Amino acid sequence: LDAYARYLEAYDVELPTNGRKGSPYRRVDEEVLTPNKFRRVLDTIHAKIIRNKVLPQTVSTGGDYSTRAKAKGFSLFLEGLLATEGMDKHADLAVRDALLCGFAALKVTAETERVCFERLKPWCLFLRDGECNGALPRRLYYVDDFDRGALADMFPESEHAIMAAPMPAQVGQTRLTSTYNPDAVRVVEAWSIGTEDRPGRHVISIEGHALVDEEWTEPEFPVAVLRFYAPPIGFYPVPVAKLLLPIQRELEFTAAKLQRTFRIIDRKSTRLNSSHGYISYAVF
Repeated sequence: LDAYARYLEAYDVELPTNGRKGSPYRRVDEEVLTPNKFRRVLDTIHAKIIRNKVLPQTVSTGGDYSTRAKAKGFSLFLEGLLATEGMDKHADLAVRDALLCGFAALKVTAETERVCFERLKPWCLFLRDGECNGALPRRLYYVDDFDRGALADMFPESEHAIMAAPMPAQVGQTRLTSTYNPDAVRVVEAWSIGTEDRPGRHVISIEGHALVDEEWTEPEFPVAVLRFYAPPIGFYPVPVAKLLLPIQRELEFTAAKLQRTFRIIDRKSTRLNSSHGYISYAVF
């Protein structure tokens, strides 16, 4: 979590401290003028990726005219579905998450007569890295703070338990995105992949109460994960931000030394010219 906060703040995102002592990312000198190459490189990569809008296409190999017509119609349906649900916005955030945090997650659920997409914050997604061998684990957890009133509207049968739930702690996963909210309640959504003789489980719960507790029979999670590459061991790859951050730190260190050196030279030049009857002005 501290690494995610360091990358986001190096990207010039203002994060609330929420009990943390200052910022995880400290510039060499806040008064030194340094170009943020870190952000410029990430923005360039991000722009090159999202300018190509990739769309799913249904192909019928060896089918007759009727089958090919149905495949073409289904491709148009998928294109319209992604446009209606604002997939461009979700893809924009997902690519930025993958650049800064190493991976992005998008939850896909089926609602009444529609398919819903929800961007999951990487710092709120938890798993057991030891269960992974370059793939997804058997259990997945998403922990986030949710508005108490909105949650009660979603689960009216559990309204009393939601209103009585304790407030979340100030320091936690969501400290990266929001300040302390007394009207929020911490919600945990978890999936467990089952086996042949034992079904999995899908649970949505708050402290002391389960909002949803049902079997999960699907062979995978309803979460699409984007990674630029699969790591050889575990789940978490090395983000591009981690590779670029040392370069930005070196630029800041070099810029600070150069600017301090020029200021010292300007001060000495001012004193020297003044002693000879000349007046010179140094620009700071």
